[in-house]
Amino acid sequence: MRMVVGVSVLSTPVIADALARLCARVVNPSPKPGVRFPEFAADTTEVSIPTRHGDTPATVYRPDGPPAGVYVNIHGGGFVIGHREQDDPWCRFLAARAGVTVINTDYLLAPHHRFPTPVEQLYDVVAWAAAEEAGDALCVGGQSAGGNLSAAVCRMALSQAGPSIALQVLHYAPSIW
Repeated sequence: MRMVVGVSVLSTPVIADALARLCARVVNPSPKPGVRFPEFAADTTEVSIPTRHGDTPATVYRPDGPPAGVYVNIHGGGFVIGHREQDDPWCRFLAARAGVTVINTDYLLAPHHRFPTPVEQLYDVVAWAAAEEAGDALCVGGQSAGGNLSAAVCRMALSQAGPSIALQVLHYAPSIW
């Protein structure tokens, strides 16, 4: 554990409060079965998005009011592990607090599916989002490997005159190092 001027990082109020809330969730889970983080309520729908590599499962999170845009979320996992459910709290937060529709998608994982399969698949998901949901404010982002795939999808959209992407959000993507 890192020490800052002789004080544990865990002793800072923000981190201590966040850990306390996280521990409370483990000990006292949500009173609504199947709903994590109920304070970030979002209407969710499971969808199957057609792509050139088969149907792709996704969860759509909708805000309470009219959406300010659409954010396609791509999970991390080193390209070989992970699932969209790992980002459920993040997607709920974005829908509830940012007021955007979130499309949280899976993708085909390596080593069973070689490059560029996941990029093509995710490009098709983003094209579907642009056609079905987005209007003018389409954002694409992800964490780690998901961030790298987001960057590749945005480059593909540019090179193929594909969907117009207003913003990309790369959370610690390998492509930015």
